[in-house]
Amino acid sequence: MRFIFIFGEVQARSPVPCGDFMKAQILRVLFFCGLLAALALPVAHAAPPSVLNYQGYVADAAGDPQTGPVNIVVGIYDQPTGGTLLWWETWNSTALVDGVFTLSLGSSNAFPANLFDNNDALYLAVEINSETLSPRQPLTAAPYAQRATNADKLGGLSSSSYQRRVLGTCGAGFAIKSIAVDGSVVCESVGVGSPGPTGPTGATGAQGPQGDVGATGATGVQGPQGDVGLTGAMGAQGPQGDVGLTGATGAQGLQGDVGATGATGVQGPQGDVGATGATGVQGLQGDVGLTGAMGAQGPQGDVGLTGAT
Repeated sequence: MRFIFIFGEVQARSPVPCGDFMKAQILRVLFFCGLLAALALPVAHAAPPSVLNYQGYVADAAGDPQTGPVNIVVGIYDQPTGGTLLWWETWNSTALVDGVFTLSLGSSNAFPANLFDNNDALYLAVEINSETLSPRQPLTAAPYAQRATNADKLGGLSSSSYQRRVLGTCGAGFAIKSIAVDGSVVCESVGVGSPGPTGPTGATGAQGPQGDVGATGATGVQGPQGDVGLTGAMGAQGPQGDVGLTGATGAQGLQGDVGATGATGVQGPQGDVGATGATGVQGLQGDVGLTGAMGAQGPQGDVGLTGAT
């Protein structure tokens, strides 16, 4: 039985508060992960684990535990920054108990084969409520019992000194003469008689019951935003709205230029004769005119009315 135990502390600074969940500018996550690998028989290589237990403690800058639920994304990279994402898993609506959460990594998205065998250094990245913690935590030892301490040299001998599993077979009338180190065989004739006729094929067995439906895979990473679609047709014009209130009267504008004089209209009919005005003051007596020529004496007229003085 062998244990691999990893312990560390992550501090990440956020430029802005993280909604109602993170009121503080500092997000502290104390995490640890452990794996137990049991080896029933001595073997050259231990099988990789199916899950990796992971616990974390989330607190604010004052050290007070936070409440959940929270959305968590855990990933494994081959570099401390940048690099290639080798595996990831999403845990939505994860409960916090006194600030502590517990995950079984690999339970919904299995680890790739040989993930821990083919990489000399791996780094664990954690994101909580879209806030990425920094720096990534190095996995200084592969998080499983990779090999027994004496896996490559059993009993002081290298693995090449042991006979591998026999992989070769011999056909009818032949037997194994020798076995090579790599498991292949050399066959020789055993001089037996001809094989008998092949027996009849047995009936096909009944179909077994359908297996259980597998677990739903993790939600994939959201793809990039698509192009903006074409503008739709303009909808029908809505009904006319109510007339708004009359606005205040604006200031009077400047007086415009005097327009051109219009054409003279047709002269109207002559009006009634007005009342005779008062007699004006008698004007100055004019110069005495020239004496005219004496006309012919006319007939004597009627005596006229006496004029006003």
